[in-house]
Amino acid sequence: MAMEGAAQSEYNSSPEGIQEHSSSPRKSQSPPPSSDHEENKISIKFLLSNAEAGSIIGKGGSTISDFQARSGARIQLSRNNEFFPGTMDRIVMVSGSIDDVLKAVDLILNKLLDESYVEDGGDVGLRSKVRLVVPNSSCGGIIGKGGSVIKSFIEDSRAGIKILPQDENFPGLHDRIVIVIGTLGEQMRAIELILYKLAEDTHYVQNMNAPFPYAGIIQI
Repeated sequence: MAMEGAAQSEYNSSPEGIQEHSSSPRKSQSPPPSSDHEENKISIKFLLSNAEAGSIIGKGGSTISDFQARSGARIQLSRNNEFFPGTMDRIVMVSGSIDDVLKAVDLILNKLLDESYVEDGGDVGLRSKVRLVVPNSSCGGIIGKGGSVIKSFIEDSRAGIKILPQDENFPGLHDRIVIVIGTLGEQMRAIELILYKLAEDTHYVQNMNAPFPYAGIIQI
């Protein structure tokens, strides 16, 4: 799931001396402490190519229905002609409790790895990219003062995390791309940490229900 284009990241960090692993961080590491956010609804968006989206939907919607039943989360995709501005990629939004959302994301990423749609093939030991869509207003919380939060996420997860600058070519676009680079286990741990941070953001929680508000955004 490689990012298209040559935009430079504001934060382009990757831990040095990584020992790669493919085990799920939710099994091998302790999650953040429990909080009131655990029972609240949350959502996360990320980008998929048309081929990846088709894989997740499955024949007659069978795969997406199975993932929703197994995870307890709701999975929505933008229409096949509705792309994130500046890309040819569709948007998937996963909603539910934090645990349910993480289960669904894990199912989706595992499916893509199994079918070799991710960059560098389907070997779960290889490092690939997941592109999260995060409101610009919420990126400051992920970065932290002097980059302290994003650095702690990188150290904890062992994933590389890049926050791309906001694209000035699309007036009205208020989202940025957060690229998470790593093995499946590293990616899932980083996504977990990011999701808990977003759950603390009142503005994010209040405005997460509009899944695909990009139809009216025109490139200049």
